[in-house]
Amino acid sequence: MRDHLTGVDHVLEVHDLHASTVATGLPVLTAHVVLADECFRDGHAQEILRAVQECAAEHFELGHTTFQLEAPGFHAAGSECVGTPVR
Repeated sequence: MRDHLTGVDHVLEVHDLHASTVATGLPVLTAHVVLADECFRDGHAQEILRAVQECAAEHFELGHTTFQLEAPGFHAAGSECVGTPVR
């Protein structure tokens, strides 16, 4: 699955990939998808998101997917929150 997703143009890496089935028997997939910086600068990240969704649907017949798009280095920066907590 990871190989298919990383085969989409401009996808550099896929991590935190989780596939499961919800109670209704609907297969779902979530993943973090790292795109080349230029995808965010020139505005075509949304096109790549659509291509990744289509790849997952066509190759794996997934009923629902959720992809988090990230720039290179985003995951390596850690998950610490910065700023004032929301109450």
